[in-house]
Amino acid sequence: HDACSSLAVTLSVLCPLSEDGKLKSKAHMVLRAKRANSFLEEIKPPSKERECVEEVCNFEEAREIFQTQEATLEFWIVYTDGNQCEPDFCVNGTCVDQFQSFVCKCRPGFDGKFCDQRSTARNCSKDNGDCDHVCMDSVDELSRTCACLPGYSLQDNSRTCTTYACGQLPVTKSSDNKAFKTLQPWLVGGEVGKKGESPWQVLILNERGNLHCGGALIAESWVLTAAHCLERSTKVSVRLGDYERFKAECTEVTVSVSEAVIHPDYDTVTVDNDIALLHLASPVQFSTFIVPVCLPSRRLAEQVLHRNGTMTVVTGWGKEDENKKYFSSALNFIKVPLVERGLCSQVMLNNISENVLCAGWGHASRCLRGRQWGAHGHTLPWHLVPHRPGVLGRRLRSP
Repeated sequence: HDACSSLAVTLSVLCPLSEDGKLKSKAHMVLRAKRANSFLEEIKPPSKERECVEEVCNFEEAREIFQTQEATLEFWIVYTDGNQCEPDFCVNGTCVDQFQSFVCKCRPGFDGKFCDQRSTARNCSKDNGDCDHVCMDSVDELSRTCACLPGYSLQDNSRTCTTYACGQLPVTKSSDNKAFKTLQPWLVGGEVGKKGESPWQVLILNERGNLHCGGALIAESWVLTAAHCLERSTKVSVRLGDYERFKAECTEVTVSVSEAVIHPDYDTVTVDNDIALLHLASPVQFSTFIVPVCLPSRRLAEQVLHRNGTMTVVTGWGKEDENKKYFSSALNFIKVPLVERGLCSQVMLNNISENVLCAGWGHASRCLRGRQWGAHGHTLPWHLVPHRPGVLGRRLRSP
């Protein structure tokens, strides 16, 4: 009992009288100096609040708290990577958090990446379970899972397969990729891009069918745009696969919008959270000129895509300046680098919050203001990177 005799009062709960060897082992485990805190705190049993909330814990400390490897890993993924299930996008199912991603476990009768579509088959017995490629029955044969052959990717409906992966440019395989030389770009500093170089670019049309805003295709049924585009009216439609607005090119697809979702914290004064989603009435078929852009994980965005000086590409049918009446007829692009937030805050009228970026080129005090979305590629697939919201095509200006 030597290990506990001098600590009989303070360790009466932790060290009940028992075999001498066991007591020494337990006392050694409890008293080991793993944190620079008070003595009494050191001898307390492991606590998630104390070890991992008040301070940063390591995997070994978390393992002591949760006891099992499975429970520890479940906690550790959320603790180190954030909860990818917040917010929960699983419409008719349960969200399962994973490292830099999530998986929706759908309730019976529902399918799709977000469990937002009615199941068309319960098993593989008929029509291959409505799967494009591979159909796999569950053990009880009450549900089925679709998969794709190598070189293909599964669509968000969890049934169809496509060779058009997000952020990839199939136009490089096409012969129809030359710019129309007769078209004159109207965007200051912009260039006429090649047809198909921005296959995720979306033309948002108003009720009269005219250019209203720009957006980016992020999934077969979803378009990302700016919230201020929907302030006056949400009665819009989208056109995909477009390049020259006034010319029929046989690549365009126009789809109506079934729902517009504006960020609940969008501020019309500071234009913070200037973001919105458009749900398409019917999913689009990907093609050489219609491909979604990739959405980066938080870690990829913060550690790679948000670096100061990172080159991004802004695309759209812009104006030369705010006083011009007409927009460009052809899709234009401008390459701009990201600017450090502190530097950009010095020249912007409004405060720049942590959830927006600033970009510009030329003099360091010039920042991009535009409601278009930039894309970053290089060795990675093309990922969406938001720029500070404002007026479409507004030129860079000094303070």
